[in-house]
Amino acid sequence: MTKETKAQSSTDFIGMLGNMPFNPMNDPQLKAWSDLGADMMKFAASRIQQDLEAQKSMLACKSLEELQKVQAEFFSEAVKGYNAQIQRVAEVMSGAGKAQAGAVVSSTKRGYDDVPL
Repeated sequence: MTKETKAQSSTDFIGMLGNMPFNPMNDPQLKAWSDLGADMMKFAASRIQQDLEAQKSMLACKSLEELQKVQAEFFSEAVKGYNAQIQRVAEVMSGAGKAQAGAVVSSTKRGYDDVPL
């Protein structure tokens, strides 16, 4: 006699992942990646808009001094923007790491009454 096996559904697999300490579908990680992706898209759209505005300003310049002033302002604002974005990415990633570490510690911590005698 052979034992019948039932086919595993995708919900069985997802349920199994929920019990793993390093869950690839962990909620804090997904939220962090989602937040990071949305923030990067917003930053990219903002940078493109600022680049277009700077190009328009440069094309409207009548003298070399005016062009140099516009370029210097654009460069300094771009550096500030990229530095701020790097800080936001670092904050999101460190927050996700802390949340993941907390989830791992709490899911693998033993209780006071689970030690066999």
